[in-house]
Amino acid sequence: MATTGKNEPCPCGSGKSYEECCLIRDVLPAGRMDAKAFSRAALTLLENRKFNSHAEAQAFLDKLTTARNAAPLEDFSGISPEQMYRFLHYPFDSPGLIDYNLELKRFPDAPFFRLFSYLMQGVVKEELKATARGNLPQKFVQAAAPWFYDEEEYAKMRRYMTFRTETDFMELHTVRLTAEMAGFVRKFKGRFRATKAGRTIVEQGMNGTAFFALFQAYTRKFNWAYNDRYPDLPMIQESFLFSLYLLRKQGAVLQPASYYADLFLKAFPFALEQTPEYSFTSREETLLPCFAVRTLGRFGLFFGFVAIDGDDNARWIEKRSLKKTPFLDEWLRFSIP
Repeated sequence: MATTGKNEPCPCGSGKSYEECCLIRDVLPAGRMDAKAFSRAALTLLENRKFNSHAEAQAFLDKLTTARNAAPLEDFSGISPEQMYRFLHYPFDSPGLIDYNLELKRFPDAPFFRLFSYLMQGVVKEELKATARGNLPQKFVQAAAPWFYDEEEYAKMRRYMTFRTETDFMELHTVRLTAEMAGFVRKFKGRFRATKAGRTIVEQGMNGTAFFALFQAYTRKFNWAYNDRYPDLPMIQESFLFSLYLLRKQGAVLQPASYYADLFLKAFPFALEQTPEYSFTSREETLLPCFAVRTLGRFGLFFGFVAIDGDDNARWIEKRSLKKTPFLDEWLRFSIP
């Protein structure tokens, strides 16, 4: 506890009294703070304190709450509640805290970019005719699969699937839906056509602004729970930016997927309560692999933000180890002390 009297001039030189300026900051625990530590500090500040009016008491509590919201939390891996609020609700409108590199011109040879390029080339050259269900034509899908997968993996997949329709090839299906949501492809008179923005990408190549539109579409419009074996669990998708923050901060070395899943659960324990309970598995055994598959596999690996140990096969990613790629550091920056 600081020894400066609460009515004395604040040592920081602001000209305000110590109580009006830095007292709350100095009494609060330094560094990361959990709820119990904050409660103890708050009680210390309130002990033997008398207020002359309800308004004075409320102003003091408001100041305490503001300090609490600005303090880094251990459960949030060092970010504050105020910052987490921006992560969850304003991931694209928080400049200075969250900055995207819209000048980026180099992109990885990741599955999303490969399939997006293949799709856009096909749409521009052929104006592909949509099926009765509004999907890409069978011939295009059947040609894309052996082009995308290596020979050995394609042979294995052909043992139990045929790639007869677009939805048989979920990676391509995901890219097509995302491209439409981002405004690069549209259906018109029964055909897939590139928009003006889509044609520009084909002619000039991917750039940071175009990827920003795709990134927004995938994280905010496309449903990550679509067509997988897990329950809905929207918190996994809503916290995508926090997950990228964890990868940027901790991902320089290989870490097991479970490491990041545990940090997610530590930050959002209520997600466990929202997870259905089955007779054959616990809620945690459902939630944590779901996080690994959706966030680390179908988002991180798909877009080239992470690399996994061993070969590039993403099966059982919840049992693999991974680390961030240079692309993640080039694309996204967090301004957090």
